Amino acid sequence: MDNNIAERLNPLNDFAFKKTLGERGQSEPLLMAFLNAVLKDTRKKPIVSLEILDNRELSALTIHGKLSRLDVLAQLEDKTKVDIEVQLVNEHNMVERTLFYLCRQFILGIESGDDYTKLRPVITINIVNFKCLDLDKIHPSFHLYEDTEKDFMLSDLIGVHFLDMVRFRQQLAKGLDVASDELYQWLVYLNEQSNEELLRRVFGMNSALAEINEKLRSVHDDPALYRAYMGYEKAERDMNSARNYGLRMAERAKEEGMQEGLQEGMQQGLQQGMQQGMQQGLQQGTLRGRLEGLLEGELKGKLETAKKALEMGYAPDTIANLTGLSLAEVKKLQNDNVV
Repeated sequence: MDNNIAERLNPLNDFAFKKTLGERGQSEPLLMAFLNAVLKDTRKKPIVSLEILDNRELSALTIHGKLSRLDVLAQLEDKTKVDIEVQLVNEHNMVERTLFYLCRQFILGIESGDDYTKLRPVITINIVNFKCLDLDKIHPSFHLYEDTEKDFMLSDLIGVHFLDMVRFRQQLAKGLDVASDELYQWLVYLNEQSNEELLRRVFGMNSALAEINEKLRSVHDDPALYRAYMGYEKAERDMNSARNYGLRMAERAKEEGMQEGLQEGMQQGLQQGMQQGMQQGLQQGTLRGRLEGLLEGELKGKLETAKKALEMGYAPDTIANLTGLSLAEVKKLQNDNVV
């Protein structure tokens, strides 16, 4: 198989990831190879078959539904469900959101009236492009163990894995031997910054990666697929821009609020008496400025972010998740501004 590499596409782009590892009827062998590399230390037997359950249409029309995160959901031969999540931006809620999605899948694994023994295992694999956990590990994994008897597992029905791309790149720069571990070879592929020489090496070591390279090239070579890929790239850049704009506006509003509060406190102090008033005004003004600045600045930043995102055509529920505003607040803002 030809291992030539054309323009290097980002394999963690929503569209590219779904096309290569999440396309039902096409990606099963590649997904199985990836999961065997990730789960080799926690499963007793290799995966020999699976079914991709999540078969959403790969279309640029779905861009605003999922911008920096996607899920590929598969069911293994023993009915274990595996959910692969890609998160490119740190929204500081990854652990909580992981537990929410894992528990939701776990609950959905039993029908009304069924016995609890029919519950099937659920595994979540998070591929994160930021430092998520305070652990110096590329691949931390978690299961339910007793607090003091660390070798006693309560149940193997749930498992959580993290693939930390930041720490992988750090270890790679220090000379990590990618030939020693099949998972490292997959992470070389998933790392957008991997150079061509290293990619050729791992494609030569791993036939599944050589095949996935061909699928990624097909995205580049097909004009319609490439437009969809670039649409996701643009959507992600736009959303990051809106997010950063909101943070800048919140910080600016907070600083302005603190200055205004300080000035007001000083004026009140001068009216009540120079020395005593100055001290009291400074204290009151600083405290009031901080409080008002924090509250007003945070709200102003959220509203500015929401307005900008509405102008760019993002859905209200997506904006609510991004900003922390309620869906009703976002919709009111949409109606008020007739966006």
